[in-house]
Amino acid sequence: MDQGIKKKKMVWVTPDNFLDSDFNPSLFHLLLSSFDIKWIIILPRGESFFKESDFEELAKSEGMEIQFMYLSFRQRDPRRIFFFASLYRKINIEPYDLLYLSYGPVDPYAIPFFWALNKNKTIFAVHEGHVNDNFKLPFLSNMLLKNVYPYAKFVHLFSPFAANVFRKHYPKARIFMIPMALKSFGQSNLEKCSAVVTFLSFGNINHAKNIDLLIEAACNIYEQGQKGFKISINGYCANWGFYQSKIRYPEIFECDIRKIQNAEIPDLFTRSHYLVQPYRSTSQSGVLKIAFNYNLPIIASDLTGFKDEIEEGINGFLFKTGDVKDLERILIKVLNEHDKEYDALLANMRNHTRSRYSSDSLNARYIDMFTEVSVEKK
Repeated sequence: MDQGIKKKKMVWVTPDNFLDSDFNPSLFHLLLSSFDIKWIIILPRGESFFKESDFEELAKSEGMEIQFMYLSFRQRDPRRIFFFASLYRKINIEPYDLLYLSYGPVDPYAIPFFWALNKNKTIFAVHEGHVNDNFKLPFLSNMLLKNVYPYAKFVHLFSPFAANVFRKHYPKARIFMIPMALKSFGQSNLEKCSAVVTFLSFGNINHAKNIDLLIEAACNIYEQGQKGFKISINGYCANWGFYQSKIRYPEIFECDIRKIQNAEIPDLFTRSHYLVQPYRSTSQSGVLKIAFNYNLPIIASDLTGFKDEIEEGINGFLFKTGDVKDLERILIKVLNEHDKEYDALLANMRNHTRSRYSSDSLNARYIDMFTEVSVEKK
């Protein structure tokens, strides 16, 4: 870089649950040619998938400063207001040109923090811009969103569906639609078992994920005589007994009900043949981007958020949302065609992923977004 050009100052804020989306070293290295970056990472006091040492290499980069904050108060604890006051001071301790904020309005104690931000310099990264089945307290969540996002000037959405919904609710915002980058958790040395087709379910299990539909469909096709497959269910669940009671044939299920560690993800996806996402609702899916990274075809509900990403026969298959018979149809189809069609499906998916989600293309779009906002007249 020309030594006569002064770099701009960027502050980037990421909570623990969005680190797998924001932790993109190649993008940071590109940004460092134009920005000095202070990355504030918010971790819980308890268990986390990430630790400070994960960021040591990136922190050595010239112009990169990584700071950690720890949030130990529960969501309803009023002491959280002091945490957000500290976060505000940390952001504003020195002048900055741009703030990229991955933290959303998740509790009432954060509202004053959001109101105080300089909206002319802030890009809100919005992962859930409307209330859906993923929200535990829909009324409260709706109130929080409506107290923050009408005042947002710049917003980053990760899917066309999410962007369109957000635009209907908050038409004044300048919306940047940039897909979430592929999510890699390292390489695996495992190979797929050719004798048994594995359908993978991965991630926290709740009502919105509709895993009970997959369980019912699998049991039904097993009763119909389908063999040579198994259902691998992996992730934390607060009420696993409800789902377990629906498993009529334990011999076709492998269930690992706990928080799956990042280091386990490569093997889990590499040894599976399909990712199944029978969701009731979604605007986007981070798990989808893990599947794309490991070239794992997807079977999913025909929700708009999935239709934006999945092309029939290219990187997966769609079935009618909530329709167990249609899911059965897809499961039987891929089982019957597996020996003849699976290798071609993998090749199609690999080519599609390379053309649509190349890091160079996505990083360039981030650079354009940051440049546009940073040169906007304040």
